[in-house]
Amino acid sequence: RGDGPPVVYSSSIERISFKEHDDRKGFVLIEIEPAGPDSAGKTTTYTFVDTPARRFVPLEVDATGTADPTARVIAEVSKHDVTDAVVRVRYTADENQHVDVSAVREALAAADTVAAIERDVPPVVRRQRTTVRTDTSLKDAVERYVDQHETLGKMKDALVAAALDLDDALDSTAS
Repeated sequence: RGDGPPVVYSSSIERISFKEHDDRKGFVLIEIEPAGPDSAGKTTTYTFVDTPARRFVPLEVDATGTADPTARVIAEVSKHDVTDAVVRVRYTADENQHVDVSAVREALAAADTVAAIERDVPPVVRRQRTTVRTDTSLKDAVERYVDQHETLGKMKDALVAAALDLDDALDSTAS
C-alpha cells in the first residue's frame, strides 16, 4: 500500500443513470490517527458508509407475439416496486402490435419519474420483390413470383397453368 495514506474515491452519492441501478451509493469516512510516541507514522483507516439513493428501475419487456402487448407490459410493471423510483420501460413489440402508452403510464403512477417508455421493433426481413424484364415470359414471371412466397409453393403448377390459360383466353378475345 505504500507509505502514504490510501487514495479512496467514493463516487457519486446519487444515481445518475440506469447503468448504476444496482450500485451501492454512499461516502467514505476516513480516520487518520496521529503517530504515537513509539510509531513511525500516522495510521489511516477508511469505511464506506451507505446512503439512501433514489432507486432506478429499468424494465425490459418482450411483448412480441402476444395477443395483448399492453397487458404484457403492464403485467411486467406490476411485478416490480416502482414506488418513488425513477423508471424506464423498454418493450419489444412486432411492427403491427400497438401498446397503449397512456395505460402503461397509469401503471407507473406510483413512480417518482418515468424517464422513458421506449419501443423496440425487431427488424422485419423483407424479401425482394419479383423482378422481371419485358422479355421475360409469363411462365417464368409467375414461377419467380411463386418461388418468393412459401405459402404458394404447393400450388405452383396450378398457378402457372391458370396464368397461361388466362393469357390464352385474352389472346383469343383480342383476335
